[in-house]
Amino acid sequence: MHNILHQLKSPLTALRTFGKLLLKRFLPEDKNWNIANSILRESDRLRELIEQIDKT
Repeated sequence: MHNILHQLKSPLTALRTFGKLLLKRFLPEDKNWNIANSILRESDRLRELIEQIDKT
C-alpha cells in the first residue's frame, strides 16, 4: 500500500504545479481562473486523503 501511495504523489505534485502555474497566468475575473483554482483545490484534497491513508 505504501508503494501505491508513493506512486500517486508524483503525478499529484505535477497536477498541483500545473494548477499553480495556471493561476499565475489568469486574473480572478477570467473564466478559466475557476478551473485552475479547482485543479489546485482538488489536488490539495487528494494530497490530504493520501496523507491520511499513509498514516494508518
